[in-house]
Amino acid sequence: MKLFEAALAKGVILATTCINAYEIWLGAFLSPKPEEKASLVAEFLTKLVILDLDYGAAVEAARIMAMLRRKGMMIDVRGLLAGSIAKENGIPMITGNVKHYARIPGLRVMTPEEAVKMLATG
Repeated sequence: MKLFEAALAKGVILATTCINAYEIWLGAFLSPKPEEKASLVAEFLTKLVILDLDYGAAVEAARIMAMLRRKGMMIDVRGLLAGSIAKENGIPMITGNVKHYARIPGLRVMTPEEAVKMLATG
């Protein structure tokens, strides 16, 4: 949440993908108190731009998956789709799992700590 708060304080427009939104909603609906979590999720996601999976991102995801399979390197489909959406929209993927997303060529990947530092200096 430190990154989220720092970005909002600087007036940075924050975005996520529809894939990430799905994962957040799934967590809410699987929680012991889905009604409470759903309210929090809805409030949180209204503060973000939600990027959809479009045709360009779908083609890019398929190209990357084929390349990774040929190399014997796998990536889960949700991560691949989210990364492809971010790449196609020219935004960095901010994640605690840099190693996972680093397999997507051309995708800028940052840890939350790196993003907070960038906000503080930028």
